[in-house]
Amino acid sequence: PPRSTLFPYTTLFRSAQRTEPAAVGLPAQPDRVLGRDDELALIREATTADTPRLVWISGAPGVGKTALALSAAHRLRDEYPDHQIMIELNGFDPKTRPTTPLDALGTALDLLGVPPEQIENATTVAKRACLYQSALAGTRSLVLLDNAESEDQVRDLLPNTPGCLAIVTCRYVGGLGVSENIRLEPLSRDAGRVLFQHLVGTARVRHELAMVDEVTARCGGLPVEIKMVAARFHLHRTWTLDHLVRLLRDVDAWPAESRFGGATSAALAMSYHHLTDPQRRLFRLLGLLPGPDIGVLGTAALAQLTPPAARALLEDLDTASLLTEPVAERYRMLDPITAYAAAVPEGAPTEVADALDRLLDFQLVTTAAAMRAAFPIDRDRQPKVTRTSPTAVTFTDADTARDWLATERANLAAAIRDAADRGRTERAWQLALLLWRWHYARGHGQDWIDELELARTLLDEPGGDRHGLATVLSRLSSARWQAGRPAEALELAARALSIWRERGDVGGEAQELAAIALVNLSDGDHVAAIAHFREALAC
Repeated sequence: PPRSTLFPYTTLFRSAQRTEPAAVGLPAQPDRVLGRDDELALIREATTADTPRLVWISGAPGVGKTALALSAAHRLRDEYPDHQIMIELNGFDPKTRPTTPLDALGTALDLLGVPPEQIENATTVAKRACLYQSALAGTRSLVLLDNAESEDQVRDLLPNTPGCLAIVTCRYVGGLGVSENIRLEPLSRDAGRVLFQHLVGTARVRHELAMVDEVTARCGGLPVEIKMVAARFHLHRTWTLDHLVRLLRDVDAWPAESRFGGATSAALAMSYHHLTDPQRRLFRLLGLLPGPDIGVLGTAALAQLTPPAARALLEDLDTASLLTEPVAERYRMLDPITAYAAAVPEGAPTEVADALDRLLDFQLVTTAAAMRAAFPIDRDRQPKVTRTSPTAVTFTDADTARDWLATERANLAAAIRDAADRGRTERAWQLALLLWRWHYARGHGQDWIDELELARTLLDEPGGDRHGLATVLSRLSSARWQAGRPAEALELAARALSIWRERGDVGGEAQELAAIALVNLSDGDHVAAIAHFREALAC
């Protein structure tokens, strides 16, 4: 029977096999959030109603929106026992594109335990939204939507089930039937003082509260900057508070290397000024990452370090509050710190290019290994990757490979675009081509199409790799077919077929003819399908 006939039964069977509750999709609980008791109380009050509730947290970068939302979500886990999930929307992430509603729904459905077949077959926002609301129906679930770009981005992700709660963080105030609209302001003088004292220890600052107030004022009352200054003060046990205040006052007198880009943040300038040379080098490289986060092995490739040395430097920057570690051994920079780090002069002209190439090779080689382990059926059809990376990961089982691909998804998408922009054509199209099966299996239809379209643009030039172009056209044809656009699918497949024949590639020709026959079959053109299948058999 055709796949569409079997699909409902396989879905029901797999659903019946799922006896475990859906996994919690929240990162680790952040450090204690101080000075936000009123806001936490407002969020808790939103749990008392049985109607769907929406808490919208807005405010400037670095004011602590995500930390507040995540802390509240962890505190409310008992009130929402069925599901607690967090979706990264990347609305204002300088390193990646905002998450589309289609992809955000796909991630949410995956976290909610919906079988992959259902996600894959829901190719529109409306279909996925219907699945999403069905998965939440009758549950008490909490959905955290972090770093939203706009109301439109979250509209289809808001639960409509009584007893569910959505928490949205955004730089702008929301208006989508919001139950609680919390506009986070910089910490008050008293709250900033409490946070600083908590971080450095009351004993060191007990009798110098006026200077504590000046420190937090020079940090603009922003928790991210107060934490950076406190981390530096805590590290230097011989510093007095008076010395710290003088450093912050005298930032304009420091070398220009600490004040690049016209930065006005005394906290950032002081933190950078007191890093060691290896720490500074890694800090500025991390500020130029194409993707939103990085692991230890990726860092080792980027900075040409051993994994232990990379881990030690990452921990140093984390200790200095210049990085966050949302999950074990994965690090990211907050937006204000990224902007500062990205403005650092590059040093040697080729330093950044060489570093990004090493990271790209790590991603390419590891992706090839992951796809071989996760989808062994495609091993003979993968592009031949000749690049090497000393820190590339090898995989012994499919589950570990799929976990790596899921973790690195946003970074790999950013790597493809960055490689194309920097003229690393071969790496860009190979990485895009490697990932097609992953996108197909996980229902990432738009990523599948976008990345292959970019690969086609790169290859469809004089002197481009013809075998690579034919393969990209063939995979893109499949994507168009899956998206319900058979005419475009046939046009792409016909062009791929002409290249296979031009090259005398009989295997490619046969596969393309069979693919065309399947499109004919789905359109009900059985005569054409039979003709193409016979032609494929004759190859």
